[in-house]
Amino acid sequence: MRFLIAALFQIFLACQTPPKQDLLTDVSWKLVGVVARPLVASKRDSIPPEPPQKQSLDIIYTFQKNKKYQINRASQIDKGDWGLSSDEKVLLLRSLGQASENSEFRIHRLQATALVMSSEHKTKQEILYFIPR
Repeated sequence: MRFLIAALFQIFLACQTPPKQDLLTDVSWKLVGVVARPLVASKRDSIPPEPPQKQSLDIIYTFQKNKKYQINRASQIDKGDWGLSSDEKVLLLRSLGQASENSEFRIHRLQATALVMSSEHKTKQEILYFIPR
């Protein structure tokens, strides 16, 4: 009986979803779509699961376990620190570049195969779609 309980407990642990931090840091993320739309409170949470059309963007986001990030944009590199909110629904980026600024992204989906997050800028919402690189 103890063996059965121990085995069921091991299976339960194996089926647990990995923490979002691990999903973020296990791979680099290639940006494949951006949707910009007017910021309307009623549509804030209605995020399409896929971009209307995938784009060939040369932008790679890499999150390291030591809480450093790097964004490679063709000929420009942005580096800084990253963190997750306590509920793991918000990704915070603090750039260490010249225009040292903070960015906040709401995570809508984070799985081993996809990352979808959004940011809000005054009157518009940008939705970013990523796949593992």
